[in-house]
Amino acid sequence: MTVVAEGAELPAEVDVLGSLDCDLVQGSVFSPPIAARPSAAGGRLDRARGVPHTAKRNRL
Repeated sequence: MTVVAEGAELPAEVDVLGSLDCDLVQGSVFSPPIAARPSAAGGRLDRARGVPHTAKRNRL
């Protein structure tokens, strides 16, 4: 099983995760957040829902 940690903000957190045999780490310690880009298919995302903007929305 591959263990992934998300949200590491400090180098010390990366060190601890490494000592716990975490396989992959991502977070602002490596790169600040970047803006999303439209998909290669040309669609844009509904940021609140993470679905294609043209997708039919279910009403509750």
